[in-house]
Amino acid sequence: MQRKILLFGAGKSASYLIDFFVQQENYLLSMVDPAGEQVLNRYPGNERLQLLEVNINESAQVLEAMKQHDLVISMLPAAMHPLIARYCLQAEKSLFTASYVSEEMRSLDAEAKSKGLLFMNEVGLDPGIDHMSALLLLDTLRKDGAKITGFYSYTGGLIAPESDTNPWHYKFTWNPRNVVLAAQGGLAQLKENGRYRFLSYNQVFRQIKQFDLGDWGRFEGYANRDSLAYRSLYGLEDAETMIRGTLRGEHFCSGWDFLVQLGLTENHTVIHFDQEPGAAEFLESFLPGHGSMQEKIQTYLGDNTTNSLMSQLAQLGLYDNQYRFKRKSGTPAEFLQELLEDKWKLEAHDKDMIVMLHRVNYHLNGKTRTVESRLRVIGHDQTFTAMAQTVGLPLAYAAEAYLNGAYHASGVHVPNDPALYAYILQRLSSDGIVFEEHEISHL
Repeated sequence: MQRKILLFGAGKSASYLIDFFVQQENYLLSMVDPAGEQVLNRYPGNERLQLLEVNINESAQVLEAMKQHDLVISMLPAAMHPLIARYCLQAEKSLFTASYVSEEMRSLDAEAKSKGLLFMNEVGLDPGIDHMSALLLLDTLRKDGAKITGFYSYTGGLIAPESDTNPWHYKFTWNPRNVVLAAQGGLAQLKENGRYRFLSYNQVFRQIKQFDLGDWGRFEGYANRDSLAYRSLYGLEDAETMIRGTLRGEHFCSGWDFLVQLGLTENHTVIHFDQEPGAAEFLESFLPGHGSMQEKIQTYLGDNTTNSLMSQLAQLGLYDNQYRFKRKSGTPAEFLQELLEDKWKLEAHDKDMIVMLHRVNYHLNGKTRTVESRLRVIGHDQTFTAMAQTVGLPLAYAAEAYLNGAYHASGVHVPNDPALYAYILQRLSSDGIVFEEHEISHL
């Protein structure tokens, strides 16, 4: 029997999900996306993929489309998921997303349960594969009798080594705005060595962890907003350390911290220039002192001046006015984003890379031990990226498990049920998405 899936959002992160369902004869995938024609062109003549003209603000159109399908998947921006979820309640259809459970989504739990509907969330990469792989690792250790004392988990959407051509070791493989505004909006909350720690925005990129992953490279990790919120999900209420964070390449955080401390990532104050400024003019407006740009930077930083930082600023073109902004006013963050989109853009041949790292400290048989579980995925091209693969395939496999009866639940959920995450991780392993585990010796 052919199962019909309605997909809202067919952008960059959806390529692998779409490809999976299109290749299966027992699925019909209907897309709702203004740019969906580009996707159709990848599959000429394939009758299992279709594009619907539906205005998501017109409830009658949305409900009619939903009623003709068995399941709804939303890959729209996260803020739009609650709207789609409310339509699903009216149409009595289950919904799958890769995004964090918002308070608004959580508030729909009782109504979804009353109608026997499953609203599955956080089943992408981060969140998603991070939860599922961590739970499997922790479950395995506990079955062996281990007591977990510390948990670190970091994920990064990065650039593949062969495409790493700048001193930031970074290019935009994901939403640029999210990168520019990362870590803003509240304290980073974590627990380390038995002590609760709360990091302000001005401290996040200074208090980092460093990781040497051998031939994978050297990385830095900064803390995410709220690591503590996941203690109950992972059963780590008694752990001495609980940190979830974001991975970047070596030296990225010190360079980014310079931009943060100067105020270049501030997104509330609109600043004005008489004409479109050059890059150096923009930076200079934030720096005190006199002399050349390099001299001002060295005076500002003092002993903290490094060759890597000076190279990073040079790569952004901040020592001259060769780059001219397309705006005269905006927030500092808006100016910075425009510049970075030019300097960190992907070239046609570039490939992205995903790196995920779990590090678990535990006691077993009277000994203190540490295990490290690592994942690396490198993209194929700019359509079939590592990000699209690791976001889209878990979502596709979760939907598959639900539609074929391998998993059933109702209400608002994340993939913390062993029956579901074991299924998804097994399916991912057949795609080569497999974690490596390494025991780290204690001296």
